[in-house]
Amino acid sequence: MEIIDRLSDIKEWEALLSYKQDGGHITRAKEKDLSDFIQSGQWKEIAKKIQNNEPFSHPKITELNKKHASKKRIVFTFERDESYALKLITYMLGEYDELFSPNLYSFRRTFGVKRAISDILGRSGINQMYSFKADISDYFNSVNYEKLLFMLKRAIKKEDKLIAFLTTLLSDPYAVRDSQLIKAKKGIMAGVPVSAFLANVYLAEMDKYFYETGAVYARYSDDIIIFAKSKEELGMLKRKFKEFINSLDLDLNEKKVVETGPNEPWEFLGFKYDSGDIDVGEVAIDKIKGKMKRKARALYRWKNKKNADNDRAIKAFVRYYNKKFFNNSISSEITWCRWYFPVITTDKGLKEIDRYVQDCIRFIAAGNYSASRFKLKYEDIRSLGYRSLVNKYYAFRQGKYEPVT
Repeated sequence: MEIIDRLSDIKEWEALLSYKQDGGHITRAKEKDLSDFIQSGQWKEIAKKIQNNEPFSHPKITELNKKHASKKRIVFTFERDESYALKLITYMLGEYDELFSPNLYSFRRTFGVKRAISDILGRSGINQMYSFKADISDYFNSVNYEKLLFMLKRAIKKEDKLIAFLTTLLSDPYAVRDSQLIKAKKGIMAGVPVSAFLANVYLAEMDKYFYETGAVYARYSDDIIIFAKSKEELGMLKRKFKEFINSLDLDLNEKKVVETGPNEPWEFLGFKYDSGDIDVGEVAIDKIKGKMKRKARALYRWKNKKNADNDRAIKAFVRYYNKKFFNNSISSEITWCRWYFPVITTDKGLKEIDRYVQDCIRFIAAGNYSASRFKLKYEDIRSLGYRSLVNKYYAFRQGKYEPVT
């Protein structure tokens, strides 16, 4: 039975909910909403709509700020029922995981960042290799959907109805921005659930090529790293990589290209490997510092404007900090403890961030970076809800980690 036909089976919807619950991929509020959507039978109408190949609504465009860039990141969203249907389709497409090579680590149930780093470090002589790290510009929204559909027709031959549905979905040239219907460059629409699977398919041939040639190569969505034993070999692999993306109408983000030599540190997916240690990457540290600095300054201005006391402003910052870094009962976001703790082998980066968090808290209290800020003691900061990343990391390593609430 095709995936589209299975949308009429409540057991498939219940399986999606269980998957989200078991993996911690859903907030309490969204869990309740999805459960209500399923149990009340609201899914029946959207399932029928898809099976009749009726078009979806036009997606809405949201623009998100990007650090150190004037250009904003564009993501797309559909209506609630349409989004749930796309999530179920994406979940069922997990059955086609055999389409992908072992060097692809994004959006796969038994793969992920931990395996990516482990596989790279497991290659003999990795310390003596040259590396090339690349990023594809605006990958999701730049995919040529016509080429993608041709790939899908070859890859999932028994899903004619799904191909028809995706053709209708991707070929719609319109989107809604600020309540206005416009023509937009959409590709596979970043932010839409099924785009994760489609992003894997679009570069699958490239992944396969590097896997079959035995190259040390890893891809996580649009982040790619390639290793080679010599500059000449790396040059050849780089040329092949560029040939692939050019043939698919994609562009290399030259600003994010990084090359390293033997025994030099390299970074991938927010991690840094240096002399046997796996740490939080410098780019990731700089990025989170920037976010915390802006938040601290905003809360200091808010405190003065509202004549609020220090404790209230600091607690607001700590809540923000805890949500970014730790698992909690209300957010299913991929927090730092979920991304970094299973992989890193040193606490150097975490110590640096802990110190910076404390400095931000003291700035909120004092408004400057003079010695007076240290009047706020560490015990006082802890009493306001602050928790150390380093302490939580070692609790995780010892199997004693408890979520921050």
